[in-house]
Amino acid sequence: MIEAMAHPLPDKPSIAVLPFANMSDDPQQAYFADGMTEDLITGLAKISGLFVISRNSILTYKDKPVKIRTVAEELGVRYVLEGSVRRFGDELRITGQLIDATTGGHLWAESYDGTVENVFAFQDQVRARIIDSLSVVLTPPEKQALADSGTVSVEAYDSFLKGMALLPQAQFFFVDPLIEAKGHFETAIDLDPAYWRAMAALAWCEYLNAVYSNDASFGAYENAFAIARKSIELKESPLAYVVLAKEHFRPRSTWSGAGGMGSGYRDATELLERAVALEPGNADVVAELAYVLVYAGDIARAAALMADAKRLNPTHPIWYRQPLGMVNYFRGDYEAAIVEFRVWRDAEAYFSDGGLWLAAAQAMSGKTIAAKKTLEPFRQRDPNYTTLGLSGYWNFADSRMWAAFEKGLIAAGFPPPPE
Repeated sequence: MIEAMAHPLPDKPSIAVLPFANMSDDPQQAYFADGMTEDLITGLAKISGLFVISRNSILTYKDKPVKIRTVAEELGVRYVLEGSVRRFGDELRITGQLIDATTGGHLWAESYDGTVENVFAFQDQVRARIIDSLSVVLTPPEKQALADSGTVSVEAYDSFLKGMALLPQAQFFFVDPLIEAKGHFETAIDLDPAYWRAMAALAWCEYLNAVYSNDASFGAYENAFAIARKSIELKESPLAYVVLAKEHFRPRSTWSGAGGMGSGYRDATELLERAVALEPGNADVVAELAYVLVYAGDIARAAALMADAKRLNPTHPIWYRQPLGMVNYFRGDYEAAIVEFRVWRDAEAYFSDGGLWLAAAQAMSGKTIAAKKTLEPFRQRDPNYTTLGLSGYWNFADSRMWAAFEKGLIAAGFPPPPE
């Protein structure tokens, strides 16, 4: 079986936590089962001695009949956890079983019965059984991190889960789910003002709202950064650090905030390093750090981190394609860059960035006809536009990086700056 795996097994115990099935009579309770799954993944991702597949890749198996062996082979893990949640009023039943996919044997299988008030204890028990079964040794900081669920209020936790379930539904120019999620996070904070997880999630929600609303003013982001700082005053969290990193670094000069050039790279990198240290198995946080390092000019480390992020999250989101493509572009692997940029461009066709990078990579690989075709929509929109208009738009630490990108654009047919 190991030979059939899509990826080599890591040198540490590897696990995929399948989406917990909602066995409640009410299908609207699915958010609770999803939240249980995400919390287990988040908790396990804090443990340096474990390799944990990210939630994004796990969701591809939701509500689908799956074979444990197939899941393990596709994700490249040895162990798979599956379970279910049944909630009826205040009554709660959680079942779980941990399977060694290489043998098909069960390491353990148990059910936990009680009330919703026991939900945190149930989560602790499931997590402890996984850790014990896989003989993982926790460091003192990891023990401390796992002991803090963020709140003792079940009502606040319930509101938090409702908000988290809405975040994936938001997209550019469709912010209604974010507005609804914001209400749930605010309710959670009203119920427990020290609920740092809800506060970090609210900061992220506010940041996404500013981005998805296409508001280019720095002022639209200030509230998100203020909430993130307040969250960290209560407790360090990767999500809050990710938000604060956005304050110090913007890849494009869309507002004149604190970041972009100079110390912005250092500050953002430091914050994201802290985030990765808190959750070394959080693929998105790893990719965020790599993204900043691309612009900072540390291509070698960015490439290594993106490889780690892809391994943790095989079914990664579209935004990974940008740093992956840029890493390949600046390393001179234009064919690999084209693959990444094409997916990025096709997914976000109404933005120019993906198409510009694709055209540049095509031109640098010698595909000039394809490059000119890719660039044609931009030339039609404004035939008088030159690379001079873009030169101050990309916040690269090293001017040679912009020069390398500009070279590709000019080769694709983008007019150079006037003499």
